[in-house]
Amino acid sequence: MHGATPCGSGLFFTPENYGCKFLSIPFLCFAGRNRHLCTFNTTDNLPILEDYQVPNAAVEAVNLALANLEPAWAGYNTGTAHPNANRDAISPITGLWTEAVNLTAPADREVEALTFIRPSDKSPIASYTSYAMHPVMSYLTGYTSADWPGAMTRWVANSFGNNMVAIYSQQASGDVNPRWLRTTTNDLLSQRHDYITNYETDHETVEVAVRNFTLPLMRADPVYIRQVFDNIQALGIVVAEEVICVMSETNEWQEAPTIWGKQQNATCPGRKRLDNLIVNRAGRPGNYTTAGVPPITDLHWCVGHW
Repeated sequence: MHGATPCGSGLFFTPENYGCKFLSIPFLCFAGRNRHLCTFNTTDNLPILEDYQVPNAAVEAVNLALANLEPAWAGYNTGTAHPNANRDAISPITGLWTEAVNLTAPADREVEALTFIRPSDKSPIASYTSYAMHPVMSYLTGYTSADWPGAMTRWVANSFGNNMVAIYSQQASGDVNPRWLRTTTNDLLSQRHDYITNYETDHETVEVAVRNFTLPLMRADPVYIRQVFDNIQALGIVVAEEVICVMSETNEWQEAPTIWGKQQNATCPGRKRLDNLIVNRAGRPGNYTTAGVPPITDLHWCVGHW
């Protein structure tokens, strides 16, 4: 998946509506109710596991959560982190739209954290963080990775002795990338056996040939692979430290918060792009057909706290 949902939330449905593969979770949690919120995130470097691993893993996670229920206070707070950047830009070479860091365009840098603590000693039980930054540091490197969200949540949990759960919810980051992709670019150049200056260079130009398989590729030099994952760790720590700061500065807690939700359905005509084989189609008008393409139904959920 190369994108993100508007608010990082998905929805489970009963079979009367959409026949969800994860149906066992709603019945496990709240028998008799027909809608259940679930967080979905995107990373561009995961294996395809959904049909035979994700449902079982999700049910197991719910079972563990139910088995470890305890009294908690909930608090919400926000902060700011600046490792992200808008990725909509005009190429100075072609004059066309391209995916590149655009520091003059807007980007949402708010870090939102919902924290759950034990009333007895104020120790954290869990944190639920939302931040807008596409997890693409490890994209096309050839390695399965949770990218910077994995590094971020791991750092938060380990900072409290690994006695809490840290969760990341993808914010509207479809057009927001990490500010620094130099190490990832070098990794891709290494796969192409291309010359590496080690300076910052245009990432999209390098990436497009790799993702479209227009050049022969080999495993990248381990030096550049290590640099990518060092960068991922660093990026995760930067956001994680802001999350911990936000948690630390949360001073309003509720024992029984009210959580509400609102649903709105939207339908638009479907279409299929016919020129997907173009080496780099960015900035060029596409050729589409609507023949035999069903309409797209999108469901938007808004969730609020007390």
